Amino acid sequence: MITTIALSQLSAILILLCLLLFAAYPIIAQDATTPATTKKERVEQRKEARKDQVATREAALKEKLAKFKDQKKAQTAERINQNLNKINDRKTQNMSHHLDQMSQMLKRLETRITEAAKLGHDTSSATAALREAKGKVESAKAAVSTQAQKDYTITVTTESKIKDDAKTSRDALHTDLKAVHDQVTEARKAVSGAIRTTASTLQGVKNGK
Repeated sequence: MITTIALSQLSAILILLCLLLFAAYPIIAQDATTPATTKKERVEQRKEARKDQVATREAALKEKLAKFKDQKKAQTAERINQNLNKINDRKTQNMSHHLDQMSQMLKRLETRITEAAKLGHDTSSATAALREAKGKVESAKAAVSTQAQKDYTITVTTESKIKDDAKTSRDALHTDLKAVHDQVTEARKAVSGAIRTTASTLQGVKNGK
């Protein structure tokens, strides 16, 4: 299963790059209280809807497992099932956190580029890199949001095939998480590229100069 170590290390590198680039420049605070609140409410609503869906499917699963002759097998299947959705929740929350960090970096980067453009500097390359990075991050966020809503409750066919049924759900989770993780990685690369391009393009540009 995909670990969180790689993303943590990559985010640390991005934060360091961003700090180095913006150390000499003040950051303009932006009031995003209302949009953030609205977004948070929507996220919470989706979480509640998914929680209800998962609870319904898990109840149906327990009912089927209760009819198994081999209750040891049933308990194993139930334990595996409980872990699948927990893993998905943990992984998507982690990826969402890293993407939020990337968005904050891009906001700071955009401020830096805007300031340089006002001073008459050529920011075309930096702007293009920023646009690409923002697109990658938004696409990754959408993918993570979709992934977070997925339900990996085991679909039981027969008692004799419960092991295969559990494996089907587990494999689907792994495949889906890897696909989303790849998009987050692409977003991270684009953000890193935007930071490098901006640093190179605007090298030597100081406040008011």
